[in-house]
Amino acid sequence: MTDSPPEAAVQLLPVLGSIKETYAAVFGQPALFFKAVAFPLLLSIILWLFWDLVSDMESVILDVWAFYIDLIPYAFFGVAWHRLTLLGPDEGRPPLLPHPSRRHVIFFIFAAIVTSIYHLPVRIIEIAAEQGWSLSSLDTDEPLFSILSVGIVLIVLFFYLGIPYLMFRLSFVFPAAAVDERYRLRHSWRHTRHEGVRLLLLGGTVGAPAYLLVLLISVQLDAVFGIYDPTKELSFGSIDGMVYGVVTYVLLPALNYVPIALVISAISLAFRICTGWVPVEPKRA
Repeated sequence: MTDSPPEAAVQLLPVLGSIKETYAAVFGQPALFFKAVAFPLLLSIILWLFWDLVSDMESVILDVWAFYIDLIPYAFFGVAWHRLTLLGPDEGRPPLLPHPSRRHVIFFIFAAIVTSIYHLPVRIIEIAAEQGWSLSSLDTDEPLFSILSVGIVLIVLFFYLGIPYLMFRLSFVFPAAAVDERYRLRHSWRHTRHEGVRLLLLGGTVGAPAYLLVLLISVQLDAVFGIYDPTKELSFGSIDGMVYGVVTYVLLPALNYVPIALVISAISLAFRICTGWVPVEPKRA
């Protein structure tokens, strides 16, 4: 497919079969998962510690930079996990210490473009809220209030359904970049035509439960360490504080890569099915 991507999807995406294959791809090779996540996790920890140091600096520009810089670890993991899913453990085995390459740069650029579909509108809303924009001053009996309320509901629905739909429609650029295919956003949009709902269903089915489970674990751990107790002050110099630090900066970030791996595997499988992609036979001496 390197020279000429097909004009349209060559096969419909079987959602149920892809769900089963996605779970097998992630949970069926735990050793390779830990190997693929080791370097990105280290980068993530370093970045989070750095952002904690500069957290007192309130700057919109810094927040934007932080969002895109945080994509770097996920670019390394994304390339590694897409390659493993598409090429198998022989050709796509993730290195423990990956070297930055052209495919990582392309992957990062596409990630910055696609995630901006979500990030930029969110930042605009946050800035508007910080400037004091509010509906509280309006009379709830006024027709304007009702119109704005309906508008807000529609915006929320668009954010939770429309934006993920758009992002999945453009997601085929990621597995393509990971395996060095000449592939662009327009190709992904073309190959996911009539497949957007299936992709959204597949990605949500495999990713959302894992993400919610990680969130639940995070909330429970905070409760165990008394984070919600105003009478208890957790000192990072204590044993409890050090354990909580390890949990916060190592365990939970590592668990966060599980839903990411599930969504990446789902996208890789959908890319392979819908485009008919097959790996190039390795050259033999």
